Amino acid sequence: MEQRTLSAVAYSLELGPWFLERPFRLAVTDSRSVNKGDLFFALSGAKTDGHAYLAEAAARGAAAAIVLENYRGPDYGLVLFKVPDVLAALQTLAKKRLGKWQPPIVAVTGSVGKTTTKEFIATLLSGRFVVGKAPGNANSQVGLAITILNLQGSEEVLVLEMGMTEAGNIAKLIEIAPPTLAVITKIGMAHSGNFANGIEGVAAAKAEILVHQRTKRAVIGADAWCFDVIRNTGACVKSTAGCVPHPSDYALFQEENFSRICEKEGMSPKFQLPFNASHFLEDFSIAAAVARKMGLWWEEIIPQLPALQSIGSRFAHVEIEGTIFVNDAYNASPESLRAALDNLPAPKANGRRIAVLGGMAVDLGPDSDSLHAQVARYALGKADLFFCYGPGSLPMKEIFEAEGRLCRYTEDMDELRRCVFSFVRPGDVVLVKGANRYAMWKLLENL
Repeated sequence: MEQRTLSAVAYSLELGPWFLERPFRLAVTDSRSVNKGDLFFALSGAKTDGHAYLAEAAARGAAAAIVLENYRGPDYGLVLFKVPDVLAALQTLAKKRLGKWQPPIVAVTGSVGKTTTKEFIATLLSGRFVVGKAPGNANSQVGLAITILNLQGSEEVLVLEMGMTEAGNIAKLIEIAPPTLAVITKIGMAHSGNFANGIEGVAAAKAEILVHQRTKRAVIGADAWCFDVIRNTGACVKSTAGCVPHPSDYALFQEENFSRICEKEGMSPKFQLPFNASHFLEDFSIAAAVARKMGLWWEEIIPQLPALQSIGSRFAHVEIEGTIFVNDAYNASPESLRAALDNLPAPKANGRRIAVLGGMAVDLGPDSDSLHAQVARYALGKADLFFCYGPGSLPMKEIFEAEGRLCRYTEDMDELRRCVFSFVRPGDVVLVKGANRYAMWKLLENL
């Protein structure tokens, strides 16, 4: 395990000679997560200023903190490294660490499915390599850098996730962590409100992951391959992956109760997957293509399949007193909501399909209301009854009521919980989904 010292931090940030061979444990940006020996980054954001939490970080045992050079407050017993920009310092440390280490990097982006695909890739590659991966959905300008600083240093391959809200975000991330192999999953309307040309702008921003000179190969989801900007960006060799009937270099198809992948080298052995939801199958096809590009044999890949799983509130099935709740509350976009509705399990005899929906992401732009209405019309053929939560769901409520469908609306989570649990009965299947800001997963907490 690599030993990281405070002297090395000072040297990397060009702060002059600091004779502090004391190691630090982890890099942390949230003072509530600080443990003894951590290095705290006092980041300033729109709502909080990390400098206001230096005392808490010190009380929790931080060894040192990175602060702005104009900070004039007390040090609370911490070693303070003063820099012009705390975020830039964090990213510099991450970039320099990788520059010395230079492990192969698989980087994943996309509008839908990138966290699940990242998890699948890491699981498959573990059949041969010691794999380091981003925890959860740590894919931001902060999260990616923190992930890199907190890796052990003994990993043989890194699987990272790269997110964006606007053009240039991905370009900054690949400057920190240039991918050896880039991955693009499905492209959707998330963040389209930040681009004048909508989804085409989203695709162009995602395509930034393909341009680094170190990126020699890429695996592109069949859906993303539809965009000219993705096909034509970057000099890397691109392969496609998806599910039949989409033509792909790595095409997944199902026969009775097993699956296979057709690739240039021929047909894979038969295998069984621990899921059958179409969006997970798409994510797996991409992950399998990556594993093959990384040199794994099917004999190494197939034993890893039982361990495949997503994380958090992503299409997780929970049975409560005979009712199946499908917790897909991590986030919501038009594409992911349609996929969730398409893949709901069949209810038991006399059971109903019930959709409990919050609004979708806030960055859908001026088309937000119409996109909500389109998804609501799609949902009419997929569910029997509806609950709508929060003001973002009002366009959906209007569609359901206009079609004479039973719908309950509230802006209070406690009321929503009372209504839902007084209404459902054994045999029902209930989808719970909405944008992160609605925290729809709270519906199922403490039950």
